[in-house]
Amino acid sequence: MDKKSEVKLLFTTGTPEELIDLSSRIHKISNAEVVGATTGAFIFRSKVFETGNITYPFNFEDISLVKTVFSQGNSEKVGREISEYVRSLNVDLSKCILILLSDGTNTDGETLIKIISENCPEIAIAGGMASAPNPNLQTAVCYNDTLITEGAVGILLCADNLKIFQSYLFDWEEIGDYHIVTEAEKSRVFKIDGIPASRFYGKFLGKEVEESLPDIGINYPLVYHKGGLKVARACIKKFSDGSLGFSGHIPRGTKVRFSTGVLRGFTPKREEIRELKEVARKSSEVFIFSCIARKNFLRELAELELMLFMNVPNVGFFTHGEFFKKPNEEGLVLNETLTVAGVAIKEENNKVPFIDENLLYPYKRSEIFKTYSPVFHLLKRTGDELEVIESGLSHTKSCIIILERESGCKWFCPFVSENAKRVLGIDHTTVKSMNIDAKFVLEKLIYYEDKELVKNAINKVLELGESEVDFRMVVDGKIKWVRGFVRFFKQENKDILIHVFQDITSDKKVEFLANYDPLTELYNRRILRKLEQELKVSNRWNALLFLDIDKFKEINDTYGHDVGDKVLKFVADSIRKSIRKTDVAVRYAGDEFVVFLTDIGDSRKEALEKAISVARRILSRVGNHKQPEINRPVSLSIGIKVFKDIEKLEEIISNADKIMYMAKEKGGNRYETA
Repeated sequence: MDKKSEVKLLFTTGTPEELIDLSSRIHKISNAEVVGATTGAFIFRSKVFETGNITYPFNFEDISLVKTVFSQGNSEKVGREISEYVRSLNVDLSKCILILLSDGTNTDGETLIKIISENCPEIAIAGGMASAPNPNLQTAVCYNDTLITEGAVGILLCADNLKIFQSYLFDWEEIGDYHIVTEAEKSRVFKIDGIPASRFYGKFLGKEVEESLPDIGINYPLVYHKGGLKVARACIKKFSDGSLGFSGHIPRGTKVRFSTGVLRGFTPKREEIRELKEVARKSSEVFIFSCIARKNFLRELAELELMLFMNVPNVGFFTHGEFFKKPNEEGLVLNETLTVAGVAIKEENNKVPFIDENLLYPYKRSEIFKTYSPVFHLLKRTGDELEVIESGLSHTKSCIIILERESGCKWFCPFVSENAKRVLGIDHTTVKSMNIDAKFVLEKLIYYEDKELVKNAINKVLELGESEVDFRMVVDGKIKWVRGFVRFFKQENKDILIHVFQDITSDKKVEFLANYDPLTELYNRRILRKLEQELKVSNRWNALLFLDIDKFKEINDTYGHDVGDKVLKFVADSIRKSIRKTDVAVRYAGDEFVVFLTDIGDSRKEALEKAISVARRILSRVGNHKQPEINRPVSLSIGIKVFKDIEKLEEIISNADKIMYMAKEKGGNRYETA
């Protein structure tokens, strides 16, 4: 390996101008490479310093290669250039760790570490984004006499037998139900659960929290899970449109939950402390990068938790975001965390100090903690149980959607179960990202023939409080049957609709096979008994059309039964399109069809005129559409029987059948009446 360079690490609580002045003088006097960053506080020998600066020399005797790298510009460019430089060294990157520092104001740290991770997957990365004593101050990093306000610097440590130990501590507790980020661009979140991000905070944490954003945002970061790790995102900026800026990316569609430090009395999980102790015990040097928001939240406790490392040389600073990447794992930007990276050539056996939990977490035994800790536990347990329920729902035929609206506003969706895609054919994140209203429901979900049916059901539930409706949807080009149970109620100044949707396609298939002809999708003869009962109580005139396809046997014999089936389906569709929705069409037998036109007149003459009009429409529709599979026209013979009083329906059908044969004897393609 190349001869290592002399490198110094610089942290200052001063301004960027003070940083570059210090760096230039150190570089000029010592002729050493200087890499530095501004910070709100730095760490040295497990102590926290909120003012001043520190220069830390890299004089590891057993480290065979120490290299510095820097790049200015946008994150994509910086990530590529650092990756190219690291690759150009031709070293075993699995035996290297990159201490990476970026400015915290202008650089997209998440994009930066993503690009380096993709190009150098074997390498370990630790570090962070520069911070400042005041959130409104400019941050920067530097390389020798170059000040970088957009970009990154790095120190690469390599050795053939380098051992790397990494861990992090994130001990905020997740509380409440999960929510969906429905509109976001990198670290700026516009909507959560379909409502402006700041209003979302107000809805769940109260109006005072909403109005005080972003100041109180660090106390309640949003948490999501990525690669097996909990990733926190603290609110650090509020925009005039109600959107919020966070300390890292939160991609659209991410499931997030609120988290809290539980009044600074929380206790980390034993396995997390055990991992930190292993880093402290085995390392010869430890680099510590902790979130500035964590320090501001914990205050004096931020130093107490560093006591684990007091017996091993350590240095670090408080960041706007912590870079964390283990070899061959995805690189992340973390927030609200204490991250540590230890190195050693030969595994050490340092003594790890015992820390009294009562000292580290002094509020745990306080009365205020005893009072409110059960509340946080309840919120956490409730959220966990809701997640279990949601998981269970995703494996059932039922999907739940809740719509809310305030007076004068459109409906929005605070909750939709994840199985919405399977049950309804819609992505649950898409639903939450929209302002749902009746128009959306009718136009985007419902089969066109059932839109009026669903609209009436919605009007009914708004009037009576609940409703049930079976309707069809088109999912992936196929018709699906859904049963909707809808309940409406008011809560303070809000209207709330709760929908429970069930996939009843299988049930409808059974019902269809029992009552419909599978080829033509018209009713089968089982409907006749029900019709007979209904027609006996009818007070108006009705009509029955008996239809038969002319010379259908010749079509079957000449062109085959497949073509014959297509003709049957064509005739059935022509009948369906020529009658009202309240009329009933039946495939009676073979190529015979029966159509019932109910309540069509107060007199026999009126009923007959309307029946003849329907017969003409059917004949015209069938005759004007040539079937491509056959070289002959398709025609029908129709017998029309009008009636009012009825004893036996079969007698009416038999009479219409005889009338139909009169039409057939006259050459077909016509209708006859009694």
